Amino acid sequence: MSRREQSSTGRITDFRASLEEVEEAIKGLHAPIGPGSPRRHHYIPRFLLRQFSGRQKQLMRIALPFDEDHRSLKATHINKLAVAKDFYTVETHEGPSEVIENFLAEWDDTAAELIRQILNPEAWPIPDEDKLKLSIWIALMTSRSPHTRRMTEALAEMAGQLASQANDGTPLDGVLSLHQNSHVKMMLDSLNRLVEPVYYRHWMLVRLSADGLVLPDSIPIMLGGPPDPQLGVGLGTATELLFPVDRRHLVCMHTFGQELPPFVNVGESASTYLIQHYNNPLISGSWSELFCHPDDYAHVLPIARRHGGAPLFSSGGSMGQAYDIDGVNRLPNRTFPRRYRMPES
Repeated sequence: MSRREQSSTGRITDFRASLEEVEEAIKGLHAPIGPGSPRRHHYIPRFLLRQFSGRQKQLMRIALPFDEDHRSLKATHINKLAVAKDFYTVETHEGPSEVIENFLAEWDDTAAELIRQILNPEAWPIPDEDKLKLSIWIALMTSRSPHTRRMTEALAEMAGQLASQANDGTPLDGVLSLHQNSHVKMMLDSLNRLVEPVYYRHWMLVRLSADGLVLPDSIPIMLGGPPDPQLGVGLGTATELLFPVDRRHLVCMHTFGQELPPFVNVGESASTYLIQHYNNPLISGSWSELFCHPDDYAHVLPIARRHGGAPLFSSGGSMGQAYDIDGVNRLPNRTFPRRYRMPES
């Protein structure tokens, strides 16, 4: 990333140059699907799932809204969690391509190595170069999820109903089809505006003296912000971002607190309290599922019981009331977006 400029303090200022290199890397890849191509795509990277699992590489998956059927929940291998067939497969002029899955896998490998490094207290404060790479990866995490694609479908449906009623007064019948190429394009186009709100924060690693943190399906969890239920809280407005790294490490990203230390080692008695303190927003901020180590399930369960699901987004006024759009102002009928189907050969 030699074209990137830095300020006198060493902070990276030219994000556009950095992200152009990301885009060029994608253009340089050509990856048509063939025999042996990965077809099962993890929307939460396996390395991150592994961080919360034990030797058996198993986790408990808790679906939201919570129901008592979870009493019979069994631990599941991470290979079978947070995965969907062809989720990032895109159509190109040459046919179906795994280029985005390969691109995300490369960034996951980069993030896995950086996260391994930042677990060392001596790595803090982390170098700006590493902080930027992690910021790009976190920005990708916010937009690569099924939640984001599902919300995009709802927005497309709302736009279609608005357009139909404007033309002849008849609401659109049925659900609009949204090709996943559109989601991938949105994911890449949004990088430019999503990286800076992550990078330009005070990062602090919290190390607890006991295990117990959960992994939400929404990364990072966004806390605080303007009290506007229609706009919600986003990367740019949240006062704090929470990113759990494993069962006892959490990265907190603040818009304030430059005087705070970059690393905090929490004692045993305080850790017992803080595990519950952090798990509350991690669980309530999850959209449709969360994951925890089997040994942590007992203390996660009471918190999960208190939290249900959430609408895809909320819209007030006449616009929110005039259209019947799945997942707007109420729980969606389904949480996962429409499945991508390979074109017939």
